[in-house]
Amino acid sequence: MNKPITEKELILPALKLVAEQSKGLSTTELISLLRQELKPTGRDIEILNGRNDDVFSQKVRNLISHKSIDKYVDNINGKLVINNDGLNYLSEETNNQTDAYSSDIENNDDFREENYVENSNFKTSEPDNIYLSVSDLKRKFDRAQNGNLENSLILSPYYQRYDDIWSKKDKSLFIESIILNIPIPSIYLSEDSKGNLIVIDGRQRLSTLFEFMDEKKGFKLQGLSLLKDLNGYKFSKLIGDKEKYRSKIEDRSLHIAKLRYGTDETFIIETFERVNTKGAKLNAQEIRNAIHHGKSTELLNDISDFYSGDNKIIDKKRMKDKYIILRFFAMKYYYDCICSGKQVQFKSISDFLSKIMIMINSFEDKTIEKMKNEFIETYNRAKTIFKDSAFRLNAKLPINMILFEITLIIVNASKNMSDKKIQDIFNQYIQWNEIGNKDRETSFEKNIKYHRDSKENIEERLNFIKNLIGE
Repeated sequence: MNKPITEKELILPALKLVAEQSKGLSTTELISLLRQELKPTGRDIEILNGRNDDVFSQKVRNLISHKSIDKYVDNINGKLVINNDGLNYLSEETNNQTDAYSSDIENNDDFREENYVENSNFKTSEPDNIYLSVSDLKRKFDRAQNGNLENSLILSPYYQRYDDIWSKKDKSLFIESIILNIPIPSIYLSEDSKGNLIVIDGRQRLSTLFEFMDEKKGFKLQGLSLLKDLNGYKFSKLIGDKEKYRSKIEDRSLHIAKLRYGTDETFIIETFERVNTKGAKLNAQEIRNAIHHGKSTELLNDISDFYSGDNKIIDKKRMKDKYIILRFFAMKYYYDCICSGKQVQFKSISDFLSKIMIMINSFEDKTIEKMKNEFIETYNRAKTIFKDSAFRLNAKLPINMILFEITLIIVNASKNMSDKKIQDIFNQYIQWNEIGNKDRETSFEKNIKYHRDSKENIEERLNFIKNLIGE
């Protein structure tokens, strides 16, 4: 029998359904829609004694009677209508679901960054607290759009590949807040060597403003609750007696928290990973892509685009595939350094991956093309050799991030060997210090589970490969 649906588990889907209906939903309508979506079974569809309700419909009614969603909806003429608190809650929950990373090493979502800092003596820097008007920010944004990447505002075009989190109503309510001078969270920016301001947190808010202010493509305001007379208006139509609202938007000053150029990047990523706002919270790879846009991001984009559709490497959301592609290039560089006796400076994995992107940005185009082809050849051969079990601890499990990069390093370093020889080397690797006791972990298992991104563990993995291959 399926597990009964709890009242708490009903809150999020209920609010989503209410938010989708601008005129609101009655309790009866909400029960019907939730039943269609969640398809309750077992105990949930048993009829209550002396009632017309089953257990499921009573739980939905309890959301209102127990005031479980009271904070997030208003009751208007017998209809449940989403309010601002409800919209904010939905935005936060959507972001939490999108950005969540599991700690299970065998889980496909385990592509998080383990900031195990070997040397914590990096420079910290308090952000500069400044204020810029919306029109000033728009002017800087327009410069970047026109190809001028000096003293501009960069939202990063790579983010545009992903759907916006906010609906048109969300965006309209935000514009209303701007006009009414309602406080909004700070915008977080990072300054690069050319004086550009790169948006790390606040992209949704700024893109909403710039989209609305676009004279040709701007959206119409809808669902406004306080400035109802502006519903149906575009920015370009705010003229005559409505021009005062246009000025309020352009002149609105926004608080900017700016991290100066030269701030240690490990600190930047750590700082922005902790920022908690209502928009899309960026992960470490998205931050790196914003800060180090150039040949490195183009390389990652090209490889990601090469593997698309059913042929994709892994889920492309949140740049997950780009993250593990970048890790391959980083680990290959590290492996080459070990083989040549060159020392690698290493603070944290974030710091190291950022240095690799900076290094790639300095390469000539022919080197970038060679790297792209090398990845494709290595990945394709690994898939040919290991087939459905490639990059997995066993064929039934999802891709394992560490096994992904290790497999590619082995295949790349053994390119002149037969497929059978490569398989033998790989099998020796995953049986590393096998002790034959199922209740205890092997050295291989310990290495990829605990502090897997520490300098010590990375070097241990790569040195073991070097010894196996015989270089």
